[in-house]
This record gives sequence, structure tokens and C-alpha cells, in this order.
Amino acid sequence: MKEQRDKYLTEAMGECWPDFAPNGFCRKCNCDKRFPYHIDFSTWQGFGKLWEFVQNRKLISEFLVWFTSRTVAQDYGSNWIRWELMTPDQRSDAVYEFLQGR
Repeated sequence: MKEQRDKYLTEAMGECWPDFAPNGFCRKCNCDKRFPYHIDFSTWQGFGKLWEFVQNRKLISEFLVWFTSRTVAQDYGSNWIRWELMTPDQRSDAVYEFLQGR
């Protein structure tokens, strides 16, 4: 699940999710990344890249309306969980779900 989410989010952000050939080059974009490079959206650094993407695409207002309605519907285990208390992993899950529904 996590790898599927991270792959989807990486590609939604317009970045390559490398698929390495035996020579170490990516089969998709032929980039010269000789080590597995994937954004880990479970970290603050990875989520930060995702959050900048959401803000730069001007999706923030739409996301906040969606998130508020979803938390009220108890999809996050409570009537309302404050965004500030969520882990980067939980936040990334929320953005993933939001982007999939667009």
C-alpha cells in the first residue's frame, strides 16, 4: 500500500518513479540514477515536497474543504483530528486519497 501510494504521489507531482534496468539507468526516463531513489512520503522531508506541490498547484483550498468533510465523516478514526497532530504518513495518505478522487 505504502509503495503504491508513494509511486502514485511521485508521478502525480510529475517526477519519475524509477524502474531500474540492469545497467542502473531508469527504463522510463533513462535518468542516470544509479541507486534506487524514491520519495518517502512517510517522512517530514518527503511530505514537505508533497505539500509544496499541493500549494503550488493551488489545490490547498479544495483539499482543506475535502479534508474537513472527510474527517467529519470519521474516515480518520474520529469526528475531527487536527491536521497539526497527524504524522507525515497520515497526511500523505490524506493527500493521496484526495488526489485519487479528483
